[in-house]
Amino acid sequence: MQQPRVQGTISLAPVSEADWPSIQLEKLRHRLRYCYERSEFYRRLWGEVGIDDAWIDSLQNGAEFSRQMPFTTKQMILDDQASEPPFGGRLCVAESELVAVSSSGGTSGGRRELQPLTRIDVVRASRARTAFAGCWTAGLRPGGVVPVLFPVGPAGGTWFPLDWIKQVGARPLMVMQLPTREKLEEMVTHRATFLGHVLPSYLNVLAIEARNAGIDPRRDLTSLAGIMLAGESYPVAWLEAMSDFWGVPIHENYGSTQATGHHAWTCERGLAADGRQRGVLHVDELSFYTEVLRPGTSQPVQPGERGELVITTLDAVAAPYMRYRTGDSAVYLGESVCPCGRAGACIEAGTIGRIDDQVKIKGNVVTFTAIESIVFETPGVKDFRMRIGTSADGRTKVGLTLWVSGHSDRSIEKDVATRLHGLMNVSIDVARARESQPADANDSAAYKKVQRIADARRIEFPDRDGARR
Repeated sequence: MQQPRVQGTISLAPVSEADWPSIQLEKLRHRLRYCYERSEFYRRLWGEVGIDDAWIDSLQNGAEFSRQMPFTTKQMILDDQASEPPFGGRLCVAESELVAVSSSGGTSGGRRELQPLTRIDVVRASRARTAFAGCWTAGLRPGGVVPVLFPVGPAGGTWFPLDWIKQVGARPLMVMQLPTREKLEEMVTHRATFLGHVLPSYLNVLAIEARNAGIDPRRDLTSLAGIMLAGESYPVAWLEAMSDFWGVPIHENYGSTQATGHHAWTCERGLAADGRQRGVLHVDELSFYTEVLRPGTSQPVQPGERGELVITTLDAVAAPYMRYRTGDSAVYLGESVCPCGRAGACIEAGTIGRIDDQVKIKGNVVTFTAIESIVFETPGVKDFRMRIGTSADGRTKVGLTLWVSGHSDRSIEKDVATRLHGLMNVSIDVARARESQPADANDSAAYKKVQRIADARRIEFPDRDGARR
């Protein structure tokens, strides 16, 4: 009897640190060839700089890749989508093979960067990687109860975490539309076991509201095993206060739509400092070729320096990202610097931010340009100043002062507030200034750029005696 042909084998042997570069290089070559053969977008982009099949086959190392491979930017992808709706020439498969589409937050003038996904993409993002990535390490387990604290929408950053909960066999507790106090009451009633993908600013809101409601997590949430932060930076002192209040280890995940969720995460040590200022995020180097570059250049930063994260997806099937400038900045710590002993690149936890004129509010990246467009497109507005701060209960608070022409309609404040709420997903307090112009109006002359938008948020958690940390 003829034996069936073996299509491939799976090795369960551990991957040693010495094997990583060769495995990563082979995956990189394969993905480059895949995109060159299937993507009109990349074939056109690479052809302009002489990259072809022969170049891909002769690629010797990552340094050579970084020297010659052109960047991909968000604007390039948006323009590609506009020229060939809906997905552009970057798509590497037939549309009939797609089973889902995630998107970015849609803050670039309302245009969303789409990320089409095949079944393999979804399996990798929500099944295969969940068991080995940060959520499992942080405490997500089969049979657990996990509150869904974030509104689930088209952005991958909202529905991928929901998939992770389901695929691992835990029960999602759908409380995202409830007021904060009711969320906490449901968490206590259903004995929540894990808080995942929670913004640091909202974890602070939960803690303040819990204290106001007389809920003590150490007494009332004894089933809670861990917390995973995502989406924002935070101070070390605040982290210590949060860990003490909730009584569980706190972890962190860094991800994006382009990375289909996970890109880097903490190991079993979590965010414990152990003499270090910050914890460590381990980059998933078998799924991504990651560079940390000096902004505006192709030069890699040195350990301890901050640079822009540039990613190349090594597993994506529907629409890979090749040398994509994320616009996120991170502090590169070096290779294998975590005391856990794991091989691979590490970046500093709690400090990932933006390198350009952007601000992140409720997990959404909002450009200063988009804010300015909405305000200045309003008839009668001469100038404005915006201050993003934190209220006493830990919530994001936005105040806007308008300088308007004397004959402007009195409904102008409501109009601006309504349109900005649609962009920023937060209520805006809009007031009309009494003086004729801002005090710093003349600073814009050739010497200084006017800072119309100030982000003055501080994540602080009050001690029981009222002091804030």
